[in-house]
Order: sequence, then structure tokens, then C-alpha cells
Amino acid sequence: MRWRTLQLLIGLGLVAGAFVGLWLWNQAQRPRTYSVVVAAREIPPFTPLAQARDRLAVMPMAVPDPLLRHYVLEADLPGLLADGVVVEALRPGEPLHRQKVASGENAGKVRRLSVALSRRDVVIRTIPVDPKTTPDLTVGDVVDLYVALGSVRAEALVSPTAPLTTSREAPLLASEGMMAPLMLPAAKRVVAGALVARLRFERVPNPAYGAPGSEGAPPFLEGDLRAVDVILPETAAERVDWALAVGKVGVGLRPALWREAVEAGKELPPTAGFTWTDFERRFFEEREAADGKR
Repeated sequence: MRWRTLQLLIGLGLVAGAFVGLWLWNQAQRPRTYSVVVAAREIPPFTPLAQARDRLAVMPMAVPDPLLRHYVLEADLPGLLADGVVVEALRPGEPLHRQKVASGENAGKVRRLSVALSRRDVVIRTIPVDPKTTPDLTVGDVVDLYVALGSVRAEALVSPTAPLTTSREAPLLASEGMMAPLMLPAAKRVVAGALVARLRFERVPNPAYGAPGSEGAPPFLEGDLRAVDVILPETAAERVDWALAVGKVGVGLRPALWREAVEAGKELPPTAGFTWTDFERRFFEEREAADGKR
């Protein structure tokens, strides 16, 4: 009888140990809960955080550690209230992501240029982008905008017997009353030096929202980059609209060293562009050079 009692006690101990172990494992796998800053009411873009303090709240939220750096926590808020600016609209209940807040030097540029307080000759234009071909951008970056026209329909490359007319010769021919023919496809820079004011990300429904054990999870997650708001001279806005209507617009990231020159209104040297004719000429020049080295 004592042996059976001992066996029963050992069995109960093993069951209890397994239960405790399973509970501890579940606790270790569950994301920790943090005090995350959220929007209690709608906050329009380009609103200083100090003016929106009464529209913010703190909510306990389970956040996986790899994503923690993207959220503004309660402890981070006092440092952002001094000069932080919301660069994208926040809806009620939406967490305050760091990508949606500019601070420091970037905050000054967003606040000043986006609402044109000190410059009347700039506009903001939204540029749809392909996340696969767009560099990693942040607010305050300097970018160039390019337009690509046409597509490749050629079935053969032609080696010319006479020198080809390139885009660099076009101004000379135009001054003589002639227009140089340029074969599509072609690419050309349409804006040199635009400032990034805001990044627009895709809003993806959070599959964990409302699920048991995921209390405080946000209803939406940040997806791929879909568009970029850029600040550019008003004289370039029509070129950008034309480029968006007839071609494909790409974004190129410039070194930060160019920002001071762009803000001062310095014009960058023009580009010659690149056409199908340029490609053919360069293709055969490099082919001949490679054959000569063999």
C-alpha cells in the first residue's frame, strides 16, 4: 500500500512538473508587454508632438523584441516632445512608430519646408515607388527623380556604319533648326535634389489582432514602402506630373553632403540622359574594345 501511495505521489509530482514546465515555456514564447504610446485621437501629418500631447495615450502592448525598436515607448516620449513632428497621419488606437516621427534636425526641415513657412517656392509631391528598386530612405534625405520612357521591342542590335547622333549633339542640331532623333526606350533625370518629407507604408492587417494571448496587439502592421512625399521646387512640379503620367519614375538617393547645397537652391549640372541609341553605341564600343584585348 505504501508503495502504491508513493507511486501516486511521484506521478502527481511529474504531472505538476510537466504543467509548470509547459506554463513557463508558454510564458517564454509570449512577447513581453511594454507601455507603448498610441494615438488616442486622430493626429494630422506635420503636427508637432508637443501640440498633440493631449491626443496621445499609453497602452500595454505585447511586442516581439525584434520589432521593439520601431515603437515609441512611454519612456521615450519626453525626449520626443521637445521637437518631434508627426510626418504621417495617426488614427485612433494606432501605435506611434518611429518612422512616423521626425526629430532633431529632420524635424526642423519637415516643420519648415512641408508647410512652406520660410519658402514659398516649394511644393510637396507624392511619388509612387517600387519597394524592390527603391533605396532605404528616411525623412530629410536628398533624392533625384528619374523618368524612364518606352520599352524594348527590338529584335536585333545594329552596328552603325556612320557615327550615331547622341543626345549630347541635340542642342547643336536644335540651334541649327534640326531635331536629333532619339530612339526609345530612354531615361532622364527630371528633378535633381528633392527632400524626403514623409514615407508612406502599406498598412497590413495584423493576424494576431484580437487573438487569445495577444491583448494589446495593434490592428495593423507596417508593410512595404509604397510612396514617398518629396519637397521640390514648384518649377519642377509639372515635369514630375508629366513623368508620372507618361513613364515610370524612379528614385535615387544622394549623399547627405548635397543637402546643404539643395536647401540653398543650388542647381546641379544637367544630365544628357540615356537612350536606346546610346546603348547601341556603347554596346559596340565596349564589344570592340573587349575583342581587341583578346
